[in-house]
Amino acid sequence: MQSEPRTIDKIKRTAKVPFPTLRSNTAVLSQKRNRKTKSVEGKRFSFSDLELCPLLSSDFLKGMDEQPKRQLGLLMLQTVAELIGGIEHWKFAEGMYLEDLILKCIYQLKEQEKVDFIEVFADGDKLRLILKKFICSRGSVYCIPLGRIFKLKNKHRALFHILVSFVKSLPYSGLFDTNESRVDWMWDYLYDDYICSTSKNKNLPYNHPVNFFARHEKWYKDYQAQDWEKLLKEYKPRKPLHSELKELLSRASEVDFQAPNRLCIAETEDCCFEHGECYLLVDDEESNFTQNYIQMLNEYGNDNDITSAYQFTIAEQGYIEPLEKDIYQKLNELDGFLCDFNDILRKL
Repeated sequence: MQSEPRTIDKIKRTAKVPFPTLRSNTAVLSQKRNRKTKSVEGKRFSFSDLELCPLLSSDFLKGMDEQPKRQLGLLMLQTVAELIGGIEHWKFAEGMYLEDLILKCIYQLKEQEKVDFIEVFADGDKLRLILKKFICSRGSVYCIPLGRIFKLKNKHRALFHILVSFVKSLPYSGLFDTNESRVDWMWDYLYDDYICSTSKNKNLPYNHPVNFFARHEKWYKDYQAQDWEKLLKEYKPRKPLHSELKELLSRASEVDFQAPNRLCIAETEDCCFEHGECYLLVDDEESNFTQNYIQMLNEYGNDNDITSAYQFTIAEQGYIEPLEKDIYQKLNELDGFLCDFNDILRKL
């Protein structure tokens, strides 16, 4: 039995919905965990003029024609009833306008579900609402260093196959994803830098990202991932550190690795960055590749809000998806797992 190939879940019905991004200028690597408190001591992006689209306003409503306004009011009532509960106890004052009803629905969504802003999209003769809820400000880049794993190839093959198969099952992109435009751009830069450096210095480090890529790209892409959970159950560690790693991986089924890919960013226009790309497979945490990736995030973050993580849901006639109640907890569990995982990898 083999593991399923790595995929990044995309919700089909949101394919046409613009995915906004995160605003920063100080992206950093995730930090080591505090051994006493077990907390993650990570630095964060710094905000720069963060602006959120406001909730629907009365001025917006006054500009709508009567028919779409009625359609919006009905959809708002259905959304409130689905996400919050019944509206049969609502009292309506005499002379209350349709705008008042819509604004009352918006107020309930803001107060009860903590919705931060609502976007209205017209899809033919139907309306669709996109509701976004702020989850947290996230400024750490979580990297998984493949270099430390590849060193086990000849020293500890059983553990090596477990780790490589596990990493290939993760829904994150990395340095071998050369069909991704930003990674392609980065390799062009690193290769030019590498050629320039070798012309000046014949003793360039063997572990330079370009050398690492040349040695491992084809092998990694061709590697057939095995059922790492089955291999893990059969694995009999002899060293305490290996036992610690087995115990940690045995809890991986409890971690929601897809959680970052179900979040979006604050802005409403299309952008070239998604929240899940704060999780990355790299050669080494301190390599030129990793540092350039973080620099790219920081430069891009000067013009876009790419730190504010938002949960979103779509409301349309006949279908309203509830917001996940425990998404923040899932993100914390994921971050904690990856920090513990990296702590052990550093010791191998």
